[in-house]
Formats: sequence, structure tokens, C-alpha cells
Amino acid sequence: MITTAPLVEEPRPIYRVSAGETRLFHILSDRVTGVNTHWFGRSYLCIGAPDCPACFAGVEQRWTGYLPVADHRGNRGLLEISASGGELWERRLSQGKLFDSVAKIERPSRFACVRVAELRPAAKPVGTPIEPEEAYRWLMRILGMPARRPNEQFPEWVGRVRVAAQAALQRCVGDRNLASE
Repeated sequence: MITTAPLVEEPRPIYRVSAGETRLFHILSDRVTGVNTHWFGRSYLCIGAPDCPACFAGVEQRWTGYLPVADHRGNRGLLEISASGGELWERRLSQGKLFDSVAKIERPSRFACVRVAELRPAAKPVGTPIEPEEAYRWLMRILGMPARRPNEQFPEWVGRVRVAAQAALQRCVGDRNLASE
């Protein structure tokens, strides 16, 4: 019997624009996908009180938004948007002015949020936007959460993600408590 290994999707990159940096991106969605995370040397998905061990332990959470984009080579990934810039991006996206265009993205200083400096039509339109469910799938892969199984309904998958996130956070909180003793 011949079997083939399951296709394992490589995680999409997260694009971060540093202070003083400017980059070009093709905007692939009309929605920002936001999640709350906790920082333990890297981001871990927060599942919210009362089930989140990190929230219970008093570890600060932060909201981060992710917008599906493609870089100048056509590589698809997620542009990271801070909480301070989230409302600005949501407003611009809801006006229908960003999707399927090429945006010059800048972050003028360390204290400024990532923003659109210039906008132009895309030479090759993508047509259909990346849906939030797809962006969420990309993000969960990056955060090391379980992949969605074939034919698995979205709510069931989210339930498995919550269980995995809770276990990962419990380990982080336990490790932090052991280190402080």
C-alpha cells in the first residue's frame, strides 16, 4: 500500500514595520483579524477570563491586529498592527479604500502606529479578499496552535485551539511561578 504524507503548510510570515521604516504591501483583505495575546518570550494566544491562566495570574494582555498582505515578491503574510492603530485601520478598510491596492506603509517613529502613507491601484488585482477565517487560520499556525482538520467545522476547531492555548499558557504561568520562587 502506498501512502503519502499529509501536506503541511508552512506558516505565513508576520510583517512588522520598524520605526523609521517604509515598506510596500498589496492589501489582500478588507478586514483586520485581532487577537489578544500574552508575552512569555513570544506571543501566546489569550483565551480570555475566566478560563485564561495568564489573565488569572495577572499577566498583562495586549490586542494585536493582523491584516493579510503580500510583499513585493508576492509572498503572502500578515501585517502586524498595534492596538493604537487598530481603529484607524478598521475605519480605512470599512470605507473600501485599501483592499486590492498597493500601500506604502510607514511607521514614522517608535511611538507612532503603522499607517498608510501612500496608496495606488494594484497592477494585478487579486479580486476576492482573504476572509477573516482564513487570516485566523494563518495566525493560529504562526502561534503554534492546532491546524484545522479536513471537514472540521469552524466552532469545533476554535474549541480545540482554546484548549491548546489554555494548556500552553498554563505551562508558561507555571514556569514563571517556578522561576520567581
